[in-house]
Amino acid sequence: MHISDNSGNASVGATRISDRWTYTASGPTTNIAARVGALGEEIAITEETQRRLGPEFEVEPLGPQILKNVKNPVAAFRVIRAAAAPTPAASPPAVRGAEAGPDPSVATVKTRETTFEGRPGWFRVSGALTEAATGRPLARLLVRAYDRDLVFDDYLGQNLSDEAGRFEIRFTEDLFRDLFERNPDVYLRILDATGEREIHSTAEHVRLNAGVDARFEIEIPTARLVR
Repeated sequence: MHISDNSGNASVGATRISDRWTYTASGPTTNIAARVGALGEEIAITEETQRRLGPEFEVEPLGPQILKNVKNPVAAFRVIRAAAAPTPAASPPAVRGAEAGPDPSVATVKTRETTFEGRPGWFRVSGALTEAATGRPLARLLVRAYDRDLVFDDYLGQNLSDEAGRFEIRFTEDLFRDLFERNPDVYLRILDATGEREIHSTAEHVRLNAGVDARFEIEIPTARLVR
């Protein structure tokens, strides 16, 4: 079996093939992925995919490849194995979700990682919701967690904040993990208790490669809380 991976933008939609319809992705990105798969490697990836993977996997350069119906040579790599897990580093300091400076209309998001003594294969997203102006805990808001993917984001679970504004969502690795992803890229959507009105989202500030225990402290402006 030959597996190939290329990263980039693609078009998705319904396409008719003979007497049937299929929903698929198309364009140069997918075409190159298919051509790299024809190189005959067990797992082959392009330079862009290798760049996004970083040190997560050991790869071997295959050099520039001349691919059918592709104008310029494409650098390809053979995936050898997953890299050894790095030594855990100290938890990073809390950071603001918005880097452009304070803005009263934008919720403040602070994130950090802690130690979660859960069962193997389990992850936790937890935190607290407060009103930015007063520091008042925000109870009975629905928090939904997602894993950001290139095509379809994975739903990880949800929880209502308690009287202290705290929430906790636990999930297993089978909801998001694949060959190239060992930790989720987490973002949250905060909605009213009915789940019908979105109050805030951290989708523009995804917590990339979140560990087994990711914490979010979100300060929401009063204007976002009033319909």
